[in-house]
Amino acid sequence: SLYQRLLLIRRARVSMILDKLPKQIRQLSMELGKEVGLQLIGSEIEVDRNVLLALQEPLIHLLRNSMDHGIEDPQTRRNQNKPSQGTIVIQASVDNSSFVLTIEDDGRGIDKDQILKKAIDKGLARQDRDYTDEEIYGFLFASGFSTAETISNVSGRGVGLDSVSHTIKRLGGKIEIQSTKGKGSQFCLTVPQNEGVKTRRLILLVCANQQFAIKESEVLEIVDSAKLGVLKQSDGIAMYRDSVISYLNLVKLFQLNSLNQAETFKAMVIVQIKTIRFGLLVDKIVQTLDAVIEPIQNKKLNQNQFFEGTVAIGSKAPILVLNLKNLVAVYSSNLISPDADRID
Repeated sequence: SLYQRLLLIRRARVSMILDKLPKQIRQLSMELGKEVGLQLIGSEIEVDRNVLLALQEPLIHLLRNSMDHGIEDPQTRRNQNKPSQGTIVIQASVDNSSFVLTIEDDGRGIDKDQILKKAIDKGLARQDRDYTDEEIYGFLFASGFSTAETISNVSGRGVGLDSVSHTIKRLGGKIEIQSTKGKGSQFCLTVPQNEGVKTRRLILLVCANQQFAIKESEVLEIVDSAKLGVLKQSDGIAMYRDSVISYLNLVKLFQLNSLNQAETFKAMVIVQIKTIRFGLLVDKIVQTLDAVIEPIQNKKLNQNQFFEGTVAIGSKAPILVLNLKNLVAVYSSNLISPDADRID
């Protein structure tokens, strides 16, 4: 099948992302004045190339985190009867249909009391309840959360582990943390082996000369604008099949440059996510096709929760695939939806 052929073609060795790390370690060791040895295990394992590309930035982020926050300076380690050289072990493995990547160091470990205190100060936790280790470690993934007292060029720059968590969740994976104070920490990333290859039936549409793609399975109907009664354009409300329905204007949502000053539109795509129906204003529908959804390579766009990937068509620039579930999650309180049967 097309899917199976794509899986074979897109496989690559984990060394594709691991071979660059020794140089990073040497540079960071000099910058931080630390002695660090790196052990790489499982470089020969093959998994989907897109999975590796998606994990590259989280891996580097966790490596820098271990170097800056985990591994102590040589004198501190000697005072604690540790070897002056710290060790970071990065191991890749395969567990059934999952790809597992662990980053482990023999540094100072995670101070759970410090994390909890910071979480309480930021209003993320309460003083009147107890928290499990897993819950405390979970605060590390809150947006902007950092225990760093000072800003450095390595970490503590306002970009926390939330960026790592976002990528892993997008891949359908999970992060597990184990740590012992004074002995070290381990971050374990588990993601589906082939999450990077998703063949979907997509609808390509245009808004303000910008192409987007949406999954056909989430579309109920495409309605000509002449058949819709717009009740209140400023609030995004229209009549659809004798019912009031809300719609989203992608031009305004993504602040696109539009030559259409009158803000008229040619069609509305009626979408259903679970029990919520809403419309998307579009200038035109280009085509429907089967395509592979690939990870977003642009760092800034990759952090935008309203995009779940890209599709490549010929030699043209990649087209962004909208994450309609996240659109609903963010804007559901503003959407008026007629009664709808659940679609799973």
